[in-house]
Amino acid sequence: MKKLLGYWCLYVIAEIAAYMVVGHYLSFGRIFLLELISTAIGVVVIIIQWQSLRLFITQVQKLDGVSTKIADKLALFIAGILLVVPGFITTIIGLLLLLPFVRKLILPMITAKGSNVIQTKFKVTTFGQQTTRKEKTFDYEEK
Repeated sequence: MKKLLGYWCLYVIAEIAAYMVVGHYLSFGRIFLLELISTAIGVVVIIIQWQSLRLFITQVQKLDGVSTKIADKLALFIAGILLVVPGFITTIIGLLLLLPFVRKLILPMITAKGSNVIQTKFKVTTFGQQTTRKEKTFDYEEK
């Protein structure tokens, strides 16, 4: 948890520094307009990719590996989210993810990581034809 908080603090500091640098060259109105346009593009991308996210969830529930087509759609969905989040660093990363050649570069990482997460988080046991997931359980005692 402390590690996550540290990363978040670094992110906030980096975004503030980016705003300071861009603010040196652009007026407040232009910065606001850039953020508004990037948010609008992000919302459009999220709406278009929403069905792909549902397919990704279905694929995870079936415990299949993550296909490259679904990983590409997931990368576009993540790009939309990054465009909606205010900040120049997230906007730049989101815009880069919209470019097909950038997605092709990171697609193997998304596919491998997604398949790894599916295998480690959803351990599978097979009983004949039926496949079930082992889920972590805990006992709760009231005091």
